Amino acid sequence: MPPTARIAALLGVLTFPLAPAPAAPPSPGASNLCDLAAASSLDTTRPPGIPGTAPGDVDPTVAIPACEAALAADPANPRLKFQLARAAFRAGDEQRSLRLNIEAAEAGHTIAANNSGVQFNKGQGTPKDHARAEFWFRRAADGGASVAMRNLGDMIFATARTPAEQAEAAYWFRRSAEAGYSGGMVWYGYMLEYGTGVRRDLPAAATWYRRGGEAGNSDGWVGLAVLMQNGKGVKRDPAEADVLLRRAAEAGNADAKKRLDNLERRPRQ
Repeated sequence: MPPTARIAALLGVLTFPLAPAPAAPPSPGASNLCDLAAASSLDTTRPPGIPGTAPGDVDPTVAIPACEAALAADPANPRLKFQLARAAFRAGDEQRSLRLNIEAAEAGHTIAANNSGVQFNKGQGTPKDHARAEFWFRRAADGGASVAMRNLGDMIFATARTPAEQAEAAYWFRRSAEAGYSGGMVWYGYMLEYGTGVRRDLPAAATWYRRGGEAGNSDGWVGLAVLMQNGKGVKRDPAEADVLLRRAAEAGNADAKKRLDNLERRPRQ
């Protein structure tokens, strides 16, 4: 073997293959950036691993360019339209938000349909139109959106004049509660407590108030605390009621703070 070949062979034996350099992490695409910036936790169509952002936490300076870029690449995507609508609303462009929500809703996005109802109901980006608000709430509720079930019940209850209308409101609150929405749980607890639209059932009211509180709605703790203070539907327990009111007050509940303040002002027995 020629010396050069022998040396080359020895070097081949003695050298070790280098570990491959780690691949650079993939840069997130526009759709992913839009999801991270403006997805809603209520939206069941959001991708896995995306937790969702509370409405007040959407940063339009980040979300708008990300969602506009995502829509440019996928202009028919209703989720991206809905998320751009959220960002536009936070930026104060309510008319653009409503237009995008309607477009997404017409493509079958249930939370966009709910948000269209909210904007028509409150006159955000449009004159108030309760008929169109009810139309979109019903469409979203029929599509399974638990928040829309609560909103529809609330809208019906606000103008209910007959037992049948009260019963329909209670029906939607129950549907929302059973679907896991905390606001529906608290509202259904209220209807059960006062026997509005349903047969009065104080133990059931206490159960739904508790479930609403455990699901993150501080009004549930307030409702349960009031029942405990008076021993209605549950064992009378002023000490535990005080704990629940303080928990709600720490969460920023104004009613709980007022009730605690009134308790502290009472003369001691």
